[in-house]
This record gives sequence, C-alpha cells and structure tokens, in this order.
Amino acid sequence: MSEVERIVDQLKRAGTRAARVEGYQTAEWILVDYGDFVVHVFSEKARKFYELERLWKSAKRLEASEWKTAGKAPRVRKKKLA
Repeated sequence: MSEVERIVDQLKRAGTRAARVEGYQTAEWILVDYGDFVVHVFSEKARKFYELERLWKSAKRLEASEWKTAGKAPRVRKKKLA
C-alpha cells in the first residue's frame, strides 16, 4: 500500500472522504483534495523542483490533531445560471 493509499484510508476510517485524487498516472505529484484541506505527496525530485514550503512559508502550520479544532474556511457558493 502506498503512502497516499494509507492517508486516504486513515482519513476515510476517521469519517473524512476525499473529494478528488489527481496525479496517480505519473506519481510525481499526487494531490488529494478534501475540500477544507489538500494533501500533496511528491516524489523527491518533484518536491525539490516545486518547493511548496517556500510558497507557503507564511502559512500557519497545523498538526493533524489540530485540524478539527482549527475551524473551517467558509465555502464559496456557486451562483446558479439562469
């Protein structure tokens, strides 16, 4: 079982299902979208190339135990087209 499969399985057992999973074809960068948060899993090569830590360096880091108590971001409602 891959790391991504372990993450998805553990969160599913905890009652949180992924809305979308992308990137399994190349396995360089797998993105698991949970709506309120996103999990990125990189190959070592892709991680060095994209350096997401640099892009998100000012973001608040949360431990997994803090996720449910940190509050949820408001969802953007889509307008219905007439």
